[in-house]
Amino acid sequence: MNKFKYFILPAIIICCAVIFTGCSDDDDNNNNGSGLGTQSQLVGTWHVVSAAGYEIDADGTNTDFIDSYNRGDWYFTFQSDGRYQ
Repeated sequence: MNKFKYFILPAIIICCAVIFTGCSDDDDNNNNGSGLGTQSQLVGTWHVVSAAGYEIDADGTNTDFIDSYNRGDWYFTFQSDGRYQ
């Protein structure tokens, strides 16, 4: 039993090392780790369904908002040359 105790701890450590190094990052969106996409990923027409942020009032207080847009008529179109409408 005493030898088993000295075997189990290194075995657990080796198993953990193998398991956690076997997991890789599956992020294939080529964003160079910045969290932002590329311009070619933005090109197209986007439908706005919600917005969130805050407004700073005249007295300096922040007012948070979360709005949903169910009208279905708010779109942004991003062109490959950097323009949008």
